[in-house]
Amino acid sequence: MVNCRVCGARLDPGLTWCGQCLTPYGDDEKHVAVPGQEPEEGFVGPAPKYSMWKRGPYSFGPLGRISVTVVVVAFGVALAKEAGIIGTYFGEAGLALVLLFIGIFSVLAVILLWGIWQPTRVE
Repeated sequence: MVNCRVCGARLDPGLTWCGQCLTPYGDDEKHVAVPGQEPEEGFVGPAPKYSMWKRGPYSFGPLGRISVTVVVVAFGVALAKEAGIIGTYFGEAGLALVLLFIGIFSVLAVILLWGIWQPTRVE
């Protein structure tokens, strides 16, 4: 199994370019292994480095990640505070609708924060 030297994607044997990042490659080029997999024949150089704290080309640094987290949590707290007001004003039906929105927001917030905080390639 050979992997792309740029993005680490698995390369199909019949192609002359990476299907994920479109980097051209030939049979004579050396490729790097994906982290978590054993280096295979043709492996040259260190494996790519991943971090959740260092800023990479496709990720925020720690300040950006913490800022996004604070904004998402602040929005969730404001939504929960408004739920009490709407629930009091509209009764049980309004409270049920607000709780539905809070449930949807919670799922989307977890997905967003998971994507923000997962380790990304930095080198």
